[in-house]
Amino acid sequence: MPDFFLSIREMRTVKAAFRRLVDLVGGDADCCTVTGRQRRQAYSEFASPKREHMDKWPPLREVLELEADVDVPEVTRAMAKLHGFELVKLPDVIEPKDWALAVGSMSKETGEAINVVLQAFANGGRIDADEIRQWHIDGEIDEAIITLLQIKAMVDRANEQGGQGDD
Repeated sequence: MPDFFLSIREMRTVKAAFRRLVDLVGGDADCCTVTGRQRRQAYSEFASPKREHMDKWPPLREVLELEADVDVPEVTRAMAKLHGFELVKLPDVIEPKDWALAVGSMSKETGEAINVVLQAFANGGRIDADEIRQWHIDGEIDEAIITLLQIKAMVDRANEQGGQGDD
């Protein structure tokens, strides 16, 4: 297993994510309410990018409790990115009556993502930040990923149930 250590920049990235989490919860006092911590100042220190606070980190239990209180797990997302992963919320699993119709309709989402990327590439053979905003490329790709995860969840559920229409 390769050695893993955080650079100052990476530590600051995780601390910034923790600060966003604290803000989403409602601030230091609300975090204390969620976790039962007595000392509010600790959250400021956990989130601080200053050198004197660089070795101060919240307990994992508290991060889990705080992230459970909000919609976006900011710290988990930041840590996943450090390890080369993208965190995506899993969609709810639907139970289609007609698989072909459901998957066909879902494939439209992935097609739209590919289409906007190709349209952006058509303007000079590369994509820049203005085109990403203009074509809403991030959003289209996110929708396609969610759609593919939905299809995967449907397939996984059918597999767990022994397949569809097995005799």
